[in-house]
Amino acid sequence: MISTNHFSRFTFFILLLGFGLFSKAGLLYTSNTLASKDLAAMNKIVDEKMIEAKKARGDRFVPLKEALQTILCRPDTDGLISRVLPPVKNELQKMKAWERSISSLTQESIGALSNPKNFQPKVQNSYYVFLQNLMAELHPQVQSGFEKSIFEKIKNSKILLSEELKRERTMHMMQETPDLKTLAAQILTENPTAAPELAAEPAGISPGPSH
Repeated sequence: MISTNHFSRFTFFILLLGFGLFSKAGLLYTSNTLASKDLAAMNKIVDEKMIEAKKARGDRFVPLKEALQTILCRPDTDGLISRVLPPVKNELQKMKAWERSISSLTQESIGALSNPKNFQPKVQNSYYVFLQNLMAELHPQVQSGFEKSIFEKIKNSKILLSEELKRERTMHMMQETPDLKTLAAQILTENPTAAPELAAEPAGISPGPSH
């Protein structure tokens, strides 16, 4: 028979484990941490994941999927994504795992943002930034089958932008929090020739004036 004291310690351990899982979820880094990483630091993360993928005995694409998520979770206020993403994308495409990785990470992000109470604001923000950057990345091909399906998935999702998320973005990023479902719907209906202008606007999805 399990004692009450033992049961209490066991319950506490489970709760603590659950908090640890929800504090960062499946993320290697949060957007707050990634925002301070420069090109050299991001290249180091990518290089380490590329080496890990080459040494992997099982699903070699998994470390590259982690690298992909890390890249797209970084706020792209300096356009750095376009400099570090291509090697990871190329390797995933060679493995025929690009679309599978995008689909999996999109679902993970939607799942977290659809249940915000289970995740810390900084984690919610990381998944928000991921989807925001992903839409900017896929926008030029939005009329293609796979890319269009990703936008449709976001548009039809149950994402909830919590007040905690909005405060997090206001305090730490000094940015507003546009509704991702509305943005996805707008992009699906707009002229795809606007894509280059959109992709040049790293801080958000809506295109702005050229500088």
